[in-house]
Amino acid sequence: MSHIAVSPENDEVWITLKDLGKVQVSAPAHPFAQKWTLDTGPITNHVNSPTTATASSHTVAVNSLGLLDLVQIAAAGLAASTQYQVYLAESDHSPFGKLVSLAVLKTNPDGAGIVQAIVL
Repeated sequence: MSHIAVSPENDEVWITLKDLGKVQVSAPAHPFAQKWTLDTGPITNHVNSPTTATASSHTVAVNSLGLLDLVQIAAAGLAASTQYQVYLAESDHSPFGKLVSLAVLKTNPDGAGIVQAIVL
């Protein structure tokens, strides 16, 4: 993960504003119009938009809270009104290694949802 991420559709650029506790989402081409700014909390370190085999998209922000990290996950394009288990994986590719359960994400009627978890 890094301080800059591009959406799987290449239509958004996500940039952490670490010292402000925000993530700015902009268009990827000139004039780089700002779409919105998300309040993600103190010291937002990383954002990520992994490419998936489906049309769904995911974004992860990790905020340092001293000895703890706040993990915030936003997802869209999933099945409507469905629960998904969110895990912290040892690896980003199959077989993923050890999985630690973080939270349950429940999507809204449009198939989108946001969940937060505190990680040691």
